[in-house]
Parts: sequence; C-alpha cells; structure tokens
Amino acid sequence: MKNTEPKTIRVGQKTAVYSFAFGTTILLIFLLSKYTPLVAVGLYYVLAASVINVLILLTLLIQFLYYKEHRKKILVTITIMLLNIPISLLYFFIVIN
Repeated sequence: MKNTEPKTIRVGQKTAVYSFAFGTTILLIFLLSKYTPLVAVGLYYVLAASVINVLILLTLLIQFLYYKEHRKKILVTITIMLLNIPISLLYFFIVIN
C-alpha cells in the first residue's frame, strides 16, 4: 500500500502563506494611502479568510487523528496556519491606532 501524504497538508501551507501575503498587502496599501474604505475590505477579507482557514484546520485536525505517519507534518502545518492569528491581531491594532 502506497503511503501518500494528504493533499490537505499542502493546501494548508499554501492557504497560510496566501492569507498572510494578502492580508499584509491590504494593510500596507492602507498604511500608505490612508484610504478608509480599505478598512472594510480588510474586515471582509479577515472574515472570509477565517472561514476558509477554520475549515482547513478542522480537516487537518481530523487527518491528524487518522494519518499517524503524517502527524508531524500535519502539526507543523496547523502551527503555521495558527501563526496568522496573532499577526491578524497585530494588524488590527495597527489599523485602529
């Protein structure tokens, strides 16, 4: 039997990177332009990204229980995804100040 890595690992890693990159881009454009409608765009983005990230995280948690041989990689992916939470909070505090 072939021991293949779940595709969700790669999806989770890419989602974490894209979420970070897009959120950072929105923040930087806002900081440079002070264009206030970007705050609403950022809030909608955070909401959409949160839903997508939670769904992927739940899938990874289930796979963590199921794929014992890939637990380390799944855990690393979960950690990478969770790192976006404090970054989002930091960005929020930057915007409100």
